[in-house]
Amino acid sequence: MQQLETTKGKTVVIPNVIKRYTILYYDINGWKVSSHELRTTPEDAVQSFFNWQESISNEKYRAKYYKIFEVELEIPFVPK
Repeated sequence: MQQLETTKGKTVVIPNVIKRYTILYYDINGWKVSSHELRTTPEDAVQSFFNWQESISNEKYRAKYYKIFEVELEIPFVPK
């Protein structure tokens, strides 16, 4: 975490590393990433994945297995 200067009595703290989530799934073509959008919670990633899977009408192309994948991202901070 990095603390910025106090402005009008308020302190802003910025995390250096954050966690984001996505779904890896296995279908007839092998392992894939469900979306290039990283989600802020695992529940949000699963809900988005299930909504997308429900839109696929042919059972053959639906995911057979899936796994929640957690990614730690570093937020670059460049002071002025």
